[in-house]
Amino acid sequence: MILLNINGPINARKTTVCRLLEKRLEKSLFIEVDDLLSDADQKRLKLDFEEGINHRLQVLQTTLAQHVKKQKFKVILFAYPMSEGNFRSWKALEKDGIIFKSVTLAPSLEICSKSRGVRTLTKWEVERIKTMYEQGYQNPVHTDLIIDNGHQTPHETAEIIIKYIKLMQSAPNDLAIPLIVDFDGTMQLSDLTLEGLLWVLTTRPWLFFKLMWLHLTKGRAAMKLTLEQMAEKYDWVPVLPWEERVLERIAQEKARGRTVIVVTGSTTKLVKRAITDKGLDYEVIGTENAMVNLTGPRKAAALVERWGVKKFDYIGNSKDDLHVWKEGRYALVIGNNKKVRTRATRLGNVIWELDTPRQRFLRRQLRKRR
Repeated sequence: MILLNINGPINARKTTVCRLLEKRLEKSLFIEVDDLLSDADQKRLKLDFEEGINHRLQVLQTTLAQHVKKQKFKVILFAYPMSEGNFRSWKALEKDGIIFKSVTLAPSLEICSKSRGVRTLTKWEVERIKTMYEQGYQNPVHTDLIIDNGHQTPHETAEIIIKYIKLMQSAPNDLAIPLIVDFDGTMQLSDLTLEGLLWVLTTRPWLFFKLMWLHLTKGRAAMKLTLEQMAEKYDWVPVLPWEERVLERIAQEKARGRTVIVVTGSTTKLVKRAITDKGLDYEVIGTENAMVNLTGPRKAAALVERWGVKKFDYIGNSKDDLHVWKEGRYALVIGNNKKVRTRATRLGNVIWELDTPRQRFLRRQLRKRR
């Protein structure tokens, strides 16, 4: 049996998604937490807001324990924001054959603060949503899956969760599966090679033409490795636009005891310099051979050779990453390229999608130099 909490702030469409899941999942039951104490009963019992919450949670805990004892259903669904205390209470219900999982719906604050569907938000709810985002309900430490559903229909969100549950049931020990993370456009939202080329152009322009010549005569990988040597020689460390939500996600996975490895088309030493300067510590596998640019099908082949087909999960962002997602178990898709997202979804193994701001490389560089 799976106890599945759908977490998230107010107006994240938790209840709507739960109702869809109840219809789609075999032998499932949705517990509507708000119905565990009606407004009329709360008023009759003279309970204030916090006391009403605590009463509902106590009834929920008792109800969950009863279902754990009976084990009549395969999946018990309940939608409620997950605090640290809630997590400990729900996690304590685990035993042989019973697992607790939490999926967090995390649209942006801007989207969540607006009326969605048929729901019209009150002023109090809008302020409460802001408070919940400040408290981190959209990105709790203990969640198993985060879905940015700001631009999804409830059916699309439900489909991602269903795939996650099926994959989890078929391979529950995901700690044995490494999480592979792309660098450019994923951990950070720029392109490390472009950053390096601009650095050379603005500080040592005569070397820039050497790099362009290498690119034309010996290929992109050879150029990247020479750029790496220049960075080491002149002690250049790039200033990058890090995607903190991805960094938080992979840090959580590492804290769970999972192997996290950065595999990138950028060069190994240059990426290692960047992440070390950021205070991160991950194994890095990058371009090291002047004849092999480790992207697209070459990256996919390298991962399959080391771990095997469907033996790794992969976080990426571009069309080149479609080759890797095809060979991996789970696909975690970053960015706002609709074509990439559509093609990734067709592979049938996407479990996490995260919108990222559009990066305008030249505009950002100009701001840096003001």
